[in-house]
Amino acid sequence: MSALPQVTLAIEWDNARDVAPVWVERHLAALEAELQRSRFSAPPFVTYLYDSARVSEAAIQAQIGAHAAKLGDLAQLALRALPGGDYYGLKTAGVLGASSQLVVLVDCDTVPQPGWLAALLAPFADPEVVAVAGFTTVACDDFVSRVCALAWVYHLPSEADARLQKNAMHTNNLALRRDYFRAHPWSWPRGGKKGGAQFLRDVAANGRRWVRAPNARLLHAPHRSAAQFVLRGWNAGADQDWSARRKVGDARAARAGYALRHFARNASRALVRVIAKRREVGMPAWQLPAALALALAHWSATLASQLACAVKR
Repeated sequence: MSALPQVTLAIEWDNARDVAPVWVERHLAALEAELQRSRFSAPPFVTYLYDSARVSEAAIQAQIGAHAAKLGDLAQLALRALPGGDYYGLKTAGVLGASSQLVVLVDCDTVPQPGWLAALLAPFADPEVVAVAGFTTVACDDFVSRVCALAWVYHLPSEADARLQKNAMHTNNLALRRDYFRAHPWSWPRGGKKGGAQFLRDVAANGRRWVRAPNARLLHAPHRSAAQFVLRGWNAGADQDWSARRKVGDARAARAGYALRHFARNASRALVRVIAKRREVGMPAWQLPAALALALAHWSATLASQLACAVKR
């Protein structure tokens, strides 16, 4: 196996508060194992970025020591505090402060699968490529996680090679060139988690290339409960209204129309997938009514929140 180029892995520690602790533990162990499997032309950098108002450096160090004790030997490890930093703020700081030309953005609740990093970096052999989107799926082990896998924004493992929509990418599994990002940084709604898809649309608008790497696979932690999944839908409404304003303008009627179309498209997709693909995630037939109800509740919460934003802002 040829040596991988030097890379900075910029990893937010914001999502840790939203998932069961075991997923952060799995993330650390899997990242350590992936670095052990890989060979680099120069030692990689691993930087964990966190809001010091929410978590202490000592707490993160304790987690790393317990679940990835060799991480500091495999990479140049750093912990960087960013007081008040939100999800995209942490990621932005990670790219701008990177010590290498190539930067990989990962979340602390994702679990790298074997071969992930090599697959994500391979397309950069083409100097015209400025960004690479990996493939993230939701881990399934109970009812709520199965609904998340089918009805949320992610795809199933069997869909890795399918032709996906242009915005089917996620900033928990994204690599890019630092200097391009410095010249063309993304924008995002404060406290939100939408902006990566717009960034890739801007890449194309700027006449540059980005590609998908379907074999660069991560597992994403599921939501802890049905209530949290619905709440995530509500929180996504503000993100979607931000996106609507970029696409259709500030007029309230236009944004409300966008919200209704977004709901119709995503709710129908979710309901069809729950029915058609439940067996792929191991969902028994008797769970189907509750699964359909939860999927509809998630997207209804997004619609309600989005409409509220369109009316108030």
